[in-house]
Parts: sequence; C-alpha cells; structure tokens
Amino acid sequence: MDPYYTICQESDDALEETYLLSPHNLFNMVLDFSYDSAKFSQSVIFRRDLILCEEHGPNLVLSMFPETAASSTLDFVRTAIVPDILSFAEGSNDDPRNRGRKVIKLTVEVDDRYHATDIDSQVIDVSLSYVNFKPASRSGIQSLKRVRYSDENDLLVLSASKKRRVMGSDSSECSICMEEFCNGEESALMPCDHVYHHSCIVRWLETSHYCPLCRYQMPS
Repeated sequence: MDPYYTICQESDDALEETYLLSPHNLFNMVLDFSYDSAKFSQSVIFRRDLILCEEHGPNLVLSMFPETAASSTLDFVRTAIVPDILSFAEGSNDDPRNRGRKVIKLTVEVDDRYHATDIDSQVIDVSLSYVNFKPASRSGIQSLKRVRYSDENDLLVLSASKKRRVMGSDSSECSICMEEFCNGEESALMPCDHVYHHSCIVRWLETSHYCPLCRYQMPS
C-alpha cells in the first residue's frame, strides 16, 4: 500500500537558472493530491523567508490544497501534513548541501483515497518515516505528563482554564492518528498544552521534536 503522504526534495537545475537573479531565496512547492475520484496538482513558488515564518508559513502551505476536499481531509492536512511540510522545509533550508542554492524544490504527494478507513499506527509509522528531523530528547519524552480522558469532563486532571486551551479544533480526538479518545484512556500532555494518545505522541517525538499542532519545540 502506498504511504498516505510523502515529502521529499528534488533537484532541478533549470529552476536555479530561471530564478538566478531573484532577490530572494525560494521554495518550489509541488503538490500532487489524490482525493475521492479527483486528482489535483500544482507547482507554486514561495519566498523562503515567508514559508519559514511562523506567522505566514502555515497559511501559505495550506493555500496549496483545494477547498473542494472534504472538511475532515482539510483538518488532517492542517493539523498533520502542514506542520510536517514546514518542518521538512526548515530542515532543507538548514541542510549544508543546500547552502548557496537559490531554489529548493520540495515535492508533496498526498493520497487521501484510503485515509478514512486506514489512519492507524501503520500510517503514522509510514508518514513519519518520510520526515528526517531531530527527535525529541529521551528525557523530554519521559517528562510528558500523563492524563486520562473523560467523556463527561474532557481531561480529568486538567484545570478548567487549561481545558479551554488544550487540543486542536476537536478535543475528542487525537490529532496524530485522528482517532477519538476513549473514556478513561491514558493520554499525554505536551508542554504547549496539546494532548495526544500517549503512544502516538511518543512515536511522533521519536522522529520530530515539533508539536504536530503548533510546532512547539521539545528539547532535542
């Protein structure tokens, strides 16, 4: 089975020649997006400093995806894929092999045709395997606070003020695997107050030290 999404860098010397005189360093983002029975592809040039800016980067990357996709798909794109693209872009920008390169070409392939029925730990493993970044430190992972979910009170151990701040758009599901929390299930609280299944966030942090929702950086 093909992976749900992949992110990779490709070489394109023609782009270097085309944008040689540009005053800015650039990203060429190429998106191939399969969803339902549709196929969407586009290639966009972005200023590198804007993509790497926390204020503009997330919205610019999200703007590449068609609004005609299902809302659940776009939620997953926003909470999982966009942070991965931004992290990959940052890693590519810092890679010594790209020093002096005017244009960095990143290709993103997303196949949503089995997303609804097969988003599980296998998908998490596959998607993370394509993100080559610093893992969080072992001590940082071990310091995550354990919490238990309650259908009636959301997260039992959290104060009322903190309950209002945790999670993403849907406090009933883990934003990594997109599965709902079960009553009494043990979860993990990040320092940024986002909560995930404990096994999901540990697996994530063993590959990337960024919070999947807000890009908070754990010690690496």
